[in-house]
Amino acid sequence: MTRRHNADTSTAHSDQPSTLSFSGSITRSNFELTLDFEVAPGEVLAILGPNGAGKSTVLQALAGLLPLSSGSIKVGARNLDDVTSSVFVAAAERPVGYVFQNYRLFPHLDVADNVSFAARAQRLSRAAARERAGEWLTRLDLTDLAKTRPANLSGGQQQRVALARALAREPAYLLLDEPFAALDAQTRVVVHSEIRQHLSGFAGPVVLVTHDPLEALLLADRILIIEAGRQVQLGTPGEVTTRPATNYVARLVGLNLYAGSCTGETVDLSRGGVLQAPPGAPQGDVLVALRPSAITVSQTRLTTSSARNEWAATVKGISLLSDRVRLELDGAPSALADVTPAAVAALGLQVGSDVWASVKATELEIYAQPTPAA
Repeated sequence: MTRRHNADTSTAHSDQPSTLSFSGSITRSNFELTLDFEVAPGEVLAILGPNGAGKSTVLQALAGLLPLSSGSIKVGARNLDDVTSSVFVAAAERPVGYVFQNYRLFPHLDVADNVSFAARAQRLSRAAARERAGEWLTRLDLTDLAKTRPANLSGGQQQRVALARALAREPAYLLLDEPFAALDAQTRVVVHSEIRQHLSGFAGPVVLVTHDPLEALLLADRILIIEAGRQVQLGTPGEVTTRPATNYVARLVGLNLYAGSCTGETVDLSRGGVLQAPPGAPQGDVLVALRPSAITVSQTRLTTSSARNEWAATVKGISLLSDRVRLELDGAPSALADVTPAAVAALGLQVGSDVWASVKATELEIYAQPTPAA
């Protein structure tokens, strides 16, 4: 299909922050991505998904590096990509700030020139561009590094320069592509809080792509989960972590997840096993989320326990998680259970051990299975 550029290719945009919307699909070879979401002014939306899910494709489409196959992308009332009306605004003409995973700073320019480059690209005079860059250097505490080349900056400093350069465009919306991937673990802890502080001062929508659920929980107002090019869940961090929609999401947030059918106070699980539900559980097709730490593991069946759910299992795997030990239990249902190292020693647990698993009905989070996205 032949696409034409929008007749209005000006990078100027309204001073009033606008909602960013994506409703469409992209087809590339044998892969198709279909999404429908909005990001409000001042909101941070994190996109999570396994490798190959389409996370980078989303950013490329929003940035104007890849056209839609159907649907549209808008910021406020302005069409950036609309297949029906043959509108496509090129990347250089979009009101977008983009922080790349490897930052892509110009090695031959110092910090001040890297930041002012964004303003110069908008046809500002050299003096005006330097003035705007100076404002962002001050806001991101980079003034003392203005004459420094990127090679002499730490990873955290390079990230701040890349963010300052993106914001110096005064964009209508901001894209962050794995912004912490190049940082070591110790630096990430410090930079997380810094970036959250800087993002809070940006009035437009922000889309953050990350593979780390902790980053999404710390930085995002809402989280979008995509798998194999499909939108499988969209909600607040609290909604996603307590009510995962798929096994991938459950593993991401550290929960056991079971599909089944609830009749009365009994849930028949699709992959084997029966769980007793608390009163008031929804009926019909449901998902059951269960925290590994809520499962009690014992050598014999507990006769004095108040747990309404007990089943036999075999230990298939044992791994150390900080101050806990995670057990992989094979049973009906299979489960991940977290116990203390002392419990492992006292019970003499090892791979192949036969155990009993138990959990109170009140520990089960039961909710209706979500309708699959179109």
